[in-house]
Amino acid sequence: MLALETLSSELVVLVVGLSVLHVAALVFWATRAFNEGNNKKAIDAKKRH
Repeated sequence: MLALETLSSELVVLVVGLSVLHVAALVFWATRAFNEGNNKKAIDAKKRH
């Protein structure tokens, strides 16, 4: 029983760790896309002037 409990707690840690990494990657990707979009707008605005 003890081995099973240890395994399940390790699985929980693994799943939580992967979820955190996944969220971090999504946030990073979203910020990068957002920044690139803003940079393009800024460049377009400069070209117009």
